[in-house]
Amino acid sequence: MQFLNLADATVITFLTPTMVGIYSAIFLHQPYPRREQLASLLALIGVVFIARPTFLFGNSAYAQSGGGGGSTQPNVEVTPVPTVTDDGQPTTQASRVGDEAATRHFMGILLALLSAVGGAGAFISIKSIGDRAHVITTTNAFSACCTVVTGALIAIAPVVGYAQPQLRFMLPQDLVQWVMVSAITFCGFLTQWFLTIGLSSEAKSNKAQAMVYTGMLWTVVFDRWFFGQNMYWSSFLGCALIVGSAVWVILMPKPEDRHKEAHDIEEDAASRGPEADPMMADTGALKEGDAEELMLMERVQW
Repeated sequence: MQFLNLADATVITFLTPTMVGIYSAIFLHQPYPRREQLASLLALIGVVFIARPTFLFGNSAYAQSGGGGGSTQPNVEVTPVPTVTDDGQPTTQASRVGDEAATRHFMGILLALLSAVGGAGAFISIKSIGDRAHVITTTNAFSACCTVVTGALIAIAPVVGYAQPQLRFMLPQDLVQWVMVSAITFCGFLTQWFLTIGLSSEAKSNKAQAMVYTGMLWTVVFDRWFFGQNMYWSSFLGCALIVGSAVWVILMPKPEDRHKEAHDIEEDAASRGPEADPMMADTGALKEGDAEELMLMERVQW
């Protein structure tokens, strides 16, 4: 988030559900049907239409929508800097600034992809655990690991001089900050709790992680109602794609339901026997008629 705008970072991090489906097929040997792949792709396209990242739509997209479309990137007027001198030679300062901006953008994309890969690893771990551990146990273990890692980073950062003096331990200074931190804690706990329940209950399918795309709908709603951001036409198209793909995934039968249906059909056919099959019944009748004809011919010969 320090190197990318909100739209670009959102699109890249929303690659996590698709990676979870791929991980499930590789490591857990679970089916990843084409329909679920297509639904995930449609939802990701919907996220792209809502976020409207600059690497696809350019900076003009924000100017046309007034900074809306699900993004909070401000409209900042940047004065162009000449990249060459009057005699056609490149400007050293402009080149240095451009190289630094490109490096920061590349670093942001790399870190966002790493975040998506790490998030997919966490999802696949929860799916692998399934219902073998209680939801609270898994949630507390995840929180404890995050506390240890962040605590170690805060302790080491002053020693190595990384991101100082911003990166340090601080308590909220007033009531508003305490309320905001408490809200983040409560909402974060509920998010992790419900996500763990969903992934554990749908351990053999990819429906739970596909529902993560619906979070973009709440982002659009909050941007419109709380921050006054205007919605662009692409936002409505993206919302329609996300909702449609989510409904499609929900209506898909579970893998065990499809196997159970096929197994029930086989058992039903076996229990009814050949009498219930018209072809077998015709064959049986033909055999009985042949036997009577043979007996009649034997009597005539005698």
